[in-house]
Amino acid sequence: MAYCSNCGAYVMDDAVFCHNCGNQINYSISSTRKENVKKNGMEETNKVYTLLGIFSLLILVAAFFIDNVFLFLILCLLAFVIAIVSIIKKCKLKGFPIVTIVIGVCMICLLVHTVITPQNNNTRDSASNINVSNDYKNVTPELKEFLDSYESFIDEYIVFMKEYNNNPTDIGLLTDYYDFLSKYNEYLSKVDSYKTESMTTADYNYYIEVTTRCSKKILNSLDTD
Repeated sequence: MAYCSNCGAYVMDDAVFCHNCGNQINYSISSTRKENVKKNGMEETNKVYTLLGIFSLLILVAAFFIDNVFLFLILCLLAFVIAIVSIIKKCKLKGFPIVTIVIGVCMICLLVHTVITPQNNNTRDSASNINVSNDYKNVTPELKEFLDSYESFIDEYIVFMKEYNNNPTDIGLLTDYYDFLSKYNEYLSKVDSYKTESMTTADYNYYIEVTTRCSKKILNSLDTD
């Protein structure tokens, strides 16, 4: 409500004269209108910043579909700036800019993780390969030679067994079958004769690696058959 500058009585906002003393109250009306205009202006400004908060979230959504990392970061930064400004200006719907900031931070963290993880894996694999190579160098030459020949025989044995299973009545293959079976038993006996508890770490690791690999090859060949 406005008031009369002459007698101080309260009057209606749209009153022209004071009902108490009859004084013209144009000044009070002008002041009230100024306050209303100011209030309306603040509301309009608030709407603008509210729309900016929503717009910041839309920018972030668009950035999600960008393949270019540089452009992605620029859009995220733009969305952050708009979201922060809308929060500072006290927009009504603060949820939109807050969600923009939270999701944006998560997206950037995910990007960083995606970029760094493969590099760490490559470094780890390279180190692992170096260690394996060094372990092979430390394997006893006689043991390595035997295990390598054992694996080579297993490869030949698997190839032969596939051929034999396809032609079980072939007399020539039948003779070879007994030869392969005899060699296979000899290799198994020698493999079992090694005492793993007395092996060095390098010998033991290589022994387990080769024998496990050979066992898998035989099992896979049986599954195929």
